[in-house]
Amino acid sequence: MKKTRVLAIVIVLALLICLLPVTAMASGFPRPQFGKPGAADKETVETEEAEETAEEEEAVPVEEMEEDLAEEAEEPAAEAEEEPAEEEEPAEEEEPAEEEEEIPVNDVAVEEGESYYAASGEIVFNNGGTVYNNLAVVYNNGGIVYNNSGIVYNNGGVVYSNGGQVYNNGGTVYSNGALVYYFEGEVVESSIYGYYKLTMAEDYSSFVSVEGLLEEPGTGTDILDKDSVITVVPIPGIAIVDAQADAGEVSFDEDGNAVLQNVDADVTLTLTLQTDTPAFSMESGTYADTKTVEISGPESAVIYYTLDGEDPDPATAWCYDEPFDVEESAVVKAVAVIDGVENSEVKELAIAIPDFELPEFAEVKEGYKVQPTAKAITVKNEGPVDAEIVSVELTGDDADSFTLSTTKGKTIAAGKTDSSTWAIRPAAGLDKGEYLAEVLFTFDSGEQVTAAVTFTVTAGEVT
Repeated sequence: MKKTRVLAIVIVLALLICLLPVTAMASGFPRPQFGKPGAADKETVETEEAEETAEEEEAVPVEEMEEDLAEEAEEPAAEAEEEPAEEEEPAEEEEPAEEEEEIPVNDVAVEEGESYYAASGEIVFNNGGTVYNNLAVVYNNGGIVYNNSGIVYNNGGVVYSNGGQVYNNGGTVYSNGALVYYFEGEVVESSIYGYYKLTMAEDYSSFVSVEGLLEEPGTGTDILDKDSVITVVPIPGIAIVDAQADAGEVSFDEDGNAVLQNVDADVTLTLTLQTDTPAFSMESGTYADTKTVEISGPESAVIYYTLDGEDPDPATAWCYDEPFDVEESAVVKAVAVIDGVENSEVKELAIAIPDFELPEFAEVKEGYKVQPTAKAITVKNEGPVDAEIVSVELTGDDADSFTLSTTKGKTIAAGKTDSSTWAIRPAAGLDKGEYLAEVLFTFDSGEQVTAAVTFTVTAGEVT
């Protein structure tokens, strides 16, 4: 259709060109003469041919040609108006639209003065802000990035890196064991700047608390820096008996807490924990008679004990659940056990309960002249514990009617009997009557025991 219209336009233009000479002649303008013989004849012939051609073309009405010309004039304008719409069609296929499908929806731009905590899977464009990076990808342009295991493309900014990857172009990287691709920027030693991770060699969380740690933004991970002072506090019933760190310095305070400080790298802390030693309700020592023993220990501990002096084995020892009586000399040992930490030290209770035998004196007649012979006081210590006698003395209303060889104390070895240290004898010239005195033994425990001695003077003449 367009080709037909163009052809028609060409024909019309040709017709108009041919008609120009005729019109000029009709208007009185002289036709040009070129002064060549036969030129007028030739021109006449050409004019006639043109007229014949025009007559042939009159088969197309003038009105139709004018309409065709008008339509041709309108079509270019319409096409010119439609061209912007046709140019917009490629916009639907523009690359930016396709890139939006490839880039995650949660891409973020951080501007100057803003802070953002980047999470795994995000892509962050940091333009002068502060980004705390946790496994994200950060394009850093002049900002500050705290990088923890993420990837940072750094251009002139500052990056505090802990274990991540940093592509550094002209910026400053405070590196803490990170892999840094270095291009003209500055890498500063982490012993001066940086944050470090504290790792416990085992899970001690049920037995200790850790004070003084910093919290890594976004992740909640416990971290520390070179100025941190970390205090490890055991729960009641647990003691830290040793602490070792592969970075920094470890000491103990007056409360038995482990103190970690001066850390300059990621650090692993190894603790040796032990159950607190159980306690007895009484002290070791020499006692007058049967004793009731109570054992206490950490609330969550199980206590095992023995009465024969052997260290308790949880597989064979008595499991303590209530107080018990010790009727004779014995060595009681106890241990406290908490799963997950070392057993307590063995606590020992040594109880000595010695026996005493006082001598008997025969009756004498009134007016006796010779003082009765002194007789020994016998102390038997047949148990496994030494008996400690601090002092001996005579007491009672008739104490003056007797004499004691010595008031000094003595240690009676375990399993031994003493019959030579202390002796007693009645006085001479006593009147008729019965005399009673008590020998008082004081032990190292503070307890005392008394043993009675009698002497009788009867009426009658001495023979």
